[in-house]
Amino acid sequence: MTSASSTPIAGRAGDLAFARRCAQRGEHCSIVGVNNMGKTAVLRALEGAAPGVLTVYVDCNRVLEWTEVGFYELLVRAILDTLPPDAACRPQAQHAHQILVAPTTLLEDAYAFVAALRDIIDCEGRVVLLLDEFDDLLRRLDARVFLNLRGLADQYGNALTYITATSHRLPLLRADVEPFYELFNYRTRYLAPLTTSEAETYTQEFGDQLGVTFDAADIGFIHAQADGHPGLLRALANLLAGLIDQGMTDSSERHREALAAVPHDPNIQGECVAMWNELFDNERDALAAVVAGQEPAEPALSYVRAKHLLHSADRGLQLLCPIFTNFVARERRLQQGDKGGVRVDRERGDVYINGRALPPLTDLEYKLLALLNQRQGQIVDKYQIVEKVWGEAYLDQVDDDRIERLVARVREKIEPDPRQPRFLTTVRGRGYRLKAE
Repeated sequence: MTSASSTPIAGRAGDLAFARRCAQRGEHCSIVGVNNMGKTAVLRALEGAAPGVLTVYVDCNRVLEWTEVGFYELLVRAILDTLPPDAACRPQAQHAHQILVAPTTLLEDAYAFVAALRDIIDCEGRVVLLLDEFDDLLRRLDARVFLNLRGLADQYGNALTYITATSHRLPLLRADVEPFYELFNYRTRYLAPLTTSEAETYTQEFGDQLGVTFDAADIGFIHAQADGHPGLLRALANLLAGLIDQGMTDSSERHREALAAVPHDPNIQGECVAMWNELFDNERDALAAVVAGQEPAEPALSYVRAKHLLHSADRGLQLLCPIFTNFVARERRLQQGDKGGVRVDRERGDVYINGRALPPLTDLEYKLLALLNQRQGQIVDKYQIVEKVWGEAYLDQVDDDRIERLVARVREKIEPDPRQPRFLTTVRGRGYRLKAE
C-alpha cells in the first residue's frame, strides 16, 4: 500500500488555495483530518509554493526524543534538509544542530535554537514551518514549548508562520496552552473526502502505479464503497488489482469477491482501525449510535460531522462510506459483549485491547497471541510455542532468545506498560500465560 506522502495529491484545489494563502500572508493555520485523508499531501504540496518564503516540512514522527530539546533538534534538522547547500545561514543552523544533538543545559539549548531561527529569518526573510503529525508532540511536550512558539510568533510577526496538521482540532488535544491556540483562531480547515471526479482520477492514477487498468464499473465500485477517503480508495483498489492479476475478467464477479474479502483484508481493515483508534471515546460512541439508528449526543456529533465522518443523506445520518459503516457496526457488536482486557477474534483475525482494535499484527505475533488466548489462564511452555507458532520443523532451530524477542514485541503492542506486563505474564522456568483482564 502506498503511503500518503508518496502518493501525488489529487484535487483539493480549495484546501491548497487556503493553505497557500495563509503561507503567503504569514497567517498561522491548522489542517485537520482523519487518518490518511490527505493532510501530509497538502503540506507537502506547500513546499516551495510561496515565492520568496522558506517553507520547511517537518514530520513530527521523526522526533528523536519527546522533550523540548528533541523538538528543537527536529526543527533545525528539517531546516537544514530544506536550506540550499550555499545558503548564507547554513553554518549557523549547523552549529545550532551540533549543540542540540550534544545537549548541555536546557537554557543553552533553547538559546541555540532561538539564535539559529533568528539568523535563518534574517537570511531568508520569511519562514513557514509545516508541522505534520503534530498531535503527539502537542499532547506530550511541556506547555512551555508551545508558549515559547507563541512568543516567537509574536516577536517575528508574519516572518514566522506555523501550519499544523492534526487529527483533531488543536484545543481538543490539551487545555493548558490556549495562548498558542489563539494563533489559529478562525483559520482551521477540515479536510473533506475527495469529490467524485477527484476520487476517480485518484483511483485511475493508483491503478497505473499498480500496472492495472480499472474499467468504469471498477471505478464506480471503488468509489461507491470507499467514497473519497484516499487511504480506503488505495486499499480497495489494491485488493481489486490483485483479483484482476489473478485473471478474474468479469467485473461483477470481481466486485462480489472483493466485498467478501473486505472484512479480512489487512490494508482495508488497517485503514479503518487507524481512523477508529484516533477518535475520542465520545466520537466512537456517536458513530456507533448512528449505526444503531440512535441519536448521537453533542458535542461529539458536531466533531464527527466536522471531520466528514458523518453526513446527512435522504435516509438520515450516514457514515463516511459503506466500508467504514460496516467496520463500525462490527466494532459495536463486538464491544457490546466485550468486558475489557485482551480478546482475539479468530474468525476475523483481529485483536482487541479493552475493546479497541489493534492494527494488524505480524503472522508470528498473531499466532502467539491466538495460542495463548486459546489456552487463556493456562501456562504455555516454550516447546508448545515453537510447535504451534513456528511449526514442528523448527523445534531444533528456535532458541529461547527468539521466543523472548517475539513475546517482547507482542507486549509492546498489547500492554499499557510493557515493562510491567498486565496481560501476557512470564511464569519463571515454566513458560507464559495470558490473562483475560
